[in-house]
Amino acid sequence: MNYLNQQLTLEQRMNMMSDEDIVEFAKSKDLEYFEALEDVAKGYSQGVICIGPPGVGKTYESEKVLAGAGITHTDFLNSEWEKVPDSNPVEWECTELSTGPGPLVRASDYSEWALHADLFANRNGGVVMIDDNDSIMKNTIALSVMMKATEHKAVRPVDFTRAQFNSELSKYGVPTKFDFSGGIVILSNFDMKGMVQQSLGSTKAKPFVTRWGALLDRMEYVDMEMNHPRAVRVYIEYKIRHNAIYTNKKSYIAQKFGRPLTEAEQEAMLTWVRKNQYNFQLPLSLRTTNEIAALIVRTDGVETEWQIKAARKLCRSI
Repeated sequence: MNYLNQQLTLEQRMNMMSDEDIVEFAKSKDLEYFEALEDVAKGYSQGVICIGPPGVGKTYESEKVLAGAGITHTDFLNSEWEKVPDSNPVEWECTELSTGPGPLVRASDYSEWALHADLFANRNGGVVMIDDNDSIMKNTIALSVMMKATEHKAVRPVDFTRAQFNSELSKYGVPTKFDFSGGIVILSNFDMKGMVQQSLGSTKAKPFVTRWGALLDRMEYVDMEMNHPRAVRVYIEYKIRHNAIYTNKKSYIAQKFGRPLTEAEQEAMLTWVRKNQYNFQLPLSLRTTNEIAALIVRTDGVETEWQIKAARKLCRSI
């Protein structure tokens, strides 16, 4: 049965699908996304846009896939720079260049000049990943820079005329114009394609939505189609169990609190989430389960204690 039949509502499709169906569908979307990332890493495409709910591991898995494909990054903005003594005009030199495996991830507020610097630093095959960064995705100047960096050309000229007036870019030695042969990955919870389609023919279309349309023409687009609370929960349950996120001795919880969860504690947590998800103040994500796992360890796994604390912290008052 085609569960994606657009004649059915999302609620109807969710009611028709078993948990196993949802997991298999999510795995197929993961595979689609990972293949798109590999296309970027190999230079077969200029970039990929992935749409899906926040907090389900997209960032971690993107970094893992791209690092595994041999991508490395350079981060000018977090490198160490010093003034060259007696230089006039003032010159700067890098004393410690920040580099690492995988893409350069930008997840906080971000400016167009910083984007221009990041693209320059990673112009020779690197990947810049914009991670659920709402502000930059509405910045028309930054979007224009992204459009230039993702043109369908082997080498794409990127220019930013304001660069010559920006003291930070001068400090890092970033030119106004350069050739870019890397890639861009955009992770977002905006329904970019839907908003672009709704704006077609409208004289009131927002300028940033118009530029989204141009990016959709230049980049691969993957919609995870996880827009229902049940789908998100089942997907997270699968990832937690499959990747041993909380029971692994090297897990975040073990490193921070001294021990991982036991299998029984993990299952108790997932059962509690299943029962209480629809009373959560915020949408369920792996950040939610991180908080619950921390409470479990801190209360030595005493269910009456961690469940009361979790309800107070995460649920709406009845």
